[in-house]
Amino acid sequence: MARDITQKKVLENQLMQNEKMIFLGRAVSEIVHDIKNPLTIVQLTKDSIQMKCEGADCRRAEIVKELEFDFGKIDESVDRIQQIISNTLEYAKVVPGKKSCIDIAEAASKSIALAKINLKNWDPVTVNLNLTAGGPFYIDGNASQIEQVLVNLITNAIHAIKKGAEGKIDVDISSASGSVAVAVKDNGCGISEEDIQYIFEPFFTTKSEDKGTGLGLSICQAIISQHKGTIAVKSKVGEGTEFVLDFPLA
Repeated sequence: MARDITQKKVLENQLMQNEKMIFLGRAVSEIVHDIKNPLTIVQLTKDSIQMKCEGADCRRAEIVKELEFDFGKIDESVDRIQQIISNTLEYAKVVPGKKSCIDIAEAASKSIALAKINLKNWDPVTVNLNLTAGGPFYIDGNASQIEQVLVNLITNAIHAIKKGAEGKIDVDISSASGSVAVAVKDNGCGISEEDIQYIFEPFFTTKSEDKGTGLGLSICQAIISQHKGTIAVKSKVGEGTEFVLDFPLA
């Protein structure tokens, strides 16, 4: 009997290991694919610069203008590679940060400001912070990690709003029954029923390759779980999306 139980555990461990290896293979494949694309752009742009430099003396002003464009493309691709590497390492090393009693309303205010700075070239949208009755809103957490989660959600909300459209994002904070809820709601394009079941899976993204690696929401979910919280989402195509985070009050 004991031997059968031991053998069963060995088989279960092998199955778990196989599943991990399958996931690792998929992860590496996705990462290589994501990095290969911007690297190809860097290589092609470099070749283009070399060709243009061969006749630089005869059309110097025109060459300078073209080179400025090419260097811009290189910068974009390098930034993209750095983002992929940073997100991948972050996902692999999401560890509990040092916690203290923090005001989640203050974290939300900082996150809104950070998201706006990072997207200064995006069409203007309205981002509102709404505090309902029941404050103050203190939780036991790591301020930097909570801000990271909120910046990600607000940034996603901005990306979901069509350029030129009248975008509105509400960050609502409320507390009841020993918990604090943070809702991030937008009036963007929404998420389809087919896609919404996969949005927390690593490397799944509905964004174009130059805007997302598919790790942001996976990292958010891991951080929220470490704070003993939950994250839920509801969305309707053409109307918008709402993420609701719930944390125990300190």
